[in-house]
Amino acid sequence: MLRSFLPVMRPAGRLLVVASGFGTLTKLPENLHAKFDVQSSTLEDLDKVMLEYVAAVEDGKAAEEGWPDWVNIPSKVGQVAAVKVAAAAFSHLFVGACCPGLVDTAASRPWFKDMSHAQSPAEAATDVVWLAKEGTADLRGELVQKRKIIAWT
Repeated sequence: MLRSFLPVMRPAGRLLVVASGFGTLTKLPENLHAKFDVQSSTLEDLDKVMLEYVAAVEDGKAAEEGWPDWVNIPSKVGQVAAVKVAAAAFSHLFVGACCPGLVDTAASRPWFKDMSHAQSPAEAATDVVWLAKEGTADLRGELVQKRKIIAWT
């Protein structure tokens, strides 16, 4: 999707990926960090890494290769890595990622026993809309939660 939309966006356009705090290298074992080298990778390189992950899962080798059991971690790391690479490649655009945090929705309730600290969708949308509309240039290519950068490493 990024490879299709970014080249046709107007200068100063904004593209925001809703990711999660699980989208950082700190959530992966060190042996996988080099696969997500955002300084030298292209979007095509990241696609290959994610396809390698899918193949490892299908072949039953994901754990052996060090991939986490929970699919959400590699998928979110891939999303945030793609945002970082795209932001560098399309410097005339604002490309960023945001983590709204835990949100009380029908989709999230089955996965969390305690939703007492969850935000309503309207509460979560506040910072997402802020980043999409007003986020400053220093947040380009970053994963942001509550208007603060979540460290990649």
